[in-house]
Amino acid sequence: MISAGQNELMTRIGPGTPAGTLLRNYWQPAALALVALATVSVVSFGADDETVRVPYVEVGDCWSYRTDNIIYQNKPVHDYELCVTLVDQSKGTILAVGTRKDDGLEIDAVYSLEWAGYASIWGLITPEGTKHFRFPLKIGDVYANEFEFRDSRLGKNNGKSTYTMKVVGWEEITVPAGTFRALKIEGHGMVKRYDRPLEFEQTITWWYSPKVNRHVKFWYRNPARSFGEELTGFKLNQ
Repeated sequence: MISAGQNELMTRIGPGTPAGTLLRNYWQPAALALVALATVSVVSFGADDETVRVPYVEVGDCWSYRTDNIIYQNKPVHDYELCVTLVDQSKGTILAVGTRKDDGLEIDAVYSLEWAGYASIWGLITPEGTKHFRFPLKIGDVYANEFEFRDSRLGKNNGKSTYTMKVVGWEEITVPAGTFRALKIEGHGMVKRYDRPLEFEQTITWWYSPKVNRHVKFWYRNPARSFGEELTGFKLNQ
């Protein structure tokens, strides 16, 4: 049993007391460290938990891309600019024109409000839309993506494409247009051709940036070929 004097020595923690001095030297810094750690954890969780909603697109919005191994009418596309010419909210469609920069060739393109492609600038026709993005996008989301296609570049090339898409997470990605915080979306699946007996695996990766309301990079790969593009510039009216 401790004495009254010992009890007072250990329990009084006011300024200038032995127990108070000990407490302030050791316990308080530890508490501050815990508070700081908790704050960092909350901020990190909030960033990862961010939901990306359907982009707001206006007539006159433009994006420029540099492509790798994309062909249209037997000629590499290289650099092109895509500009919105019509946004029809009632029909859920975006009309745009892609202009190949080396020769000025204009290519019509049609998308949904979620950037599902119906007619792409490299000649892929997909009546159901490519549906690579399912807004709102949130880390951990997994969804099926199936569509039939006809590749106008290659005549009879037609079939069905299936993917399992997954929203992987946020990344800092650098492209010619700059460095962007982008949501990475991966797809893994199969292609079944209708024009000949052929099936093969495929993967596609997108980096979608809310800052530009569109992807800043994508890359597609199958056993026979790979291709993709990176953002070189953009102009938004909003």
